[in-house]
Amino acid sequence: IENTTTTTKEERKRHTRKKYKRNKSNKNNNNKKKMGEEAVKIIVIGPKGVGKSCISNYLAQLNDISGKMYYPTVGLRICEPVKQVEGYNEQIKIELWDASGDKQYSSSWPAIAKGADGILFVFDPDMPNAETELFDYFQTFALSMKMKPSCCLIFAHRKTTENKSIPQFQNKELDHIAVCPTNLNAPSKQIDDHFEALLQNVLKARMEDAEENVLQNSMMKG
Repeated sequence: IENTTTTTKEERKRHTRKKYKRNKSNKNNNNKKKMGEEAVKIIVIGPKGVGKSCISNYLAQLNDISGKMYYPTVGLRICEPVKQVEGYNEQIKIELWDASGDKQYSSSWPAIAKGADGILFVFDPDMPNAETELFDYFQTFALSMKMKPSCCLIFAHRKTTENKSIPQFQNKELDHIAVCPTNLNAPSKQIDDHFEALLQNVLKARMEDAEENVLQNSMMKG
């Protein structure tokens, strides 16, 4: 009896997966449409004074990207650009949550992190203890949120030099995240390409999560 019951359950699972796969292409199209309707939430975080707001302004196509005058972010600011992403007919709504890296606002970070789809880390690799500080934010956000490395991006942002080298990390956990050297004195296509790749990965992960939820619900009903 136990073997018969197990077989029946397994058959149900296989039947559900086959049925799910048959409908997957149509669901993907519907999901892509929904992805364009729901804003993608990206947290922009890193040490204070490294240029997070200038990066956010650049990605949101706002004017102030020079960074000549430093105005520290008080807690949080949100930019809401829209972007055409390859493979999606509708423009994608984006929320860039430009969070202050000042530890005095750390009590608000869990609320900021809630519901985030991806993380953009910004740091200046030429600053003292740059990697140590970056890893602190990585632990606080990416690890605590169990964010996939593909849904994270690191901008090695240098405000005053033309150095385009990619930093070599001592901590191997950071090696799994894509890194892009940035300098807004001479913005390169690399910045936009890396950010679009992040959006692609975030949208893919969100779609996979939605599909997995549908599959799990179907199995429970079966």
